[in-house]
Amino acid sequence: MYSNSLIELDRAHLIHPVASYRGHEKLGVRVLASAKGATVTDASGKQLIDGFAGLWCVNAGYGHETIVEAAAKQMRELSYATAYFGLGSEPAIRLASELAERAPGNLNHVYFTLGGSDAVDSTIRFIRYYWIARGRAAARPVHLGRARLPRFLDRRGGPDGAARLPHRLRHTLRLAAQNSVALRLPQSGG
Repeated sequence: MYSNSLIELDRAHLIHPVASYRGHEKLGVRVLASAKGATVTDASGKQLIDGFAGLWCVNAGYGHETIVEAAAKQMRELSYATAYFGLGSEPAIRLASELAERAPGNLNHVYFTLGGSDAVDSTIRFIRYYWIARGRAAARPVHLGRARLPRFLDRRGGPDGAARLPHRLRHTLRLAAQNSVALRLPQSGG
C-alpha cells in the first residue's frame, strides 16, 4: 500500500476530471498499481473491472505481450511521426491502406488523430477547406466574441452555435465524407 504522503501529494497537486472535488478531498485517491486483461489492481490489492478500457485507450486490454512488444519495437525505431507538412511513416501508411481496403464503398482516405480536441479541430478545418474548395461562402468564420466558428455552425451568428456543434458537424460530415473518412484510433500499447 502507498503511504499517506502520496495521497496527500495527490490532494495537493493533481486535478481529477469528472470527480467531485469535495468527495475526492474527503476520500482521497485510489492509486492504481497494475493491470492485466480487463482488470486494474489498486495499491491495496483490490481488483476492479476496467469497463472504460482506460477511457477507451486500452480497448484490447492491458498487458498483452504482443502489443507490448510491437509498441516497444516501434518506440525504438521511430517513436513518433507526424503526418503534418507532408511527412509520413511506413506503419501509418500501411495501416491507412489496410483500413481503406476494409472500409465500405469508396471510403478510401484516412486521417489519424491524437485525441478528442485534435479530432474536433481537424474536423472543423477539413469541413472549412471542403466548402472553400467548393466555392461556398459558408466557410468564412463568424466572430462570436473571442470565439471564431465557421459560419455553417451558426447561420445567425448567435451564441448558441456551439450548442448545435455536434449536430451540425454530423450533418456536414455526411455531406463532405463521400470520398474520405476521418477515424480516431486508439494509441498502440496504451
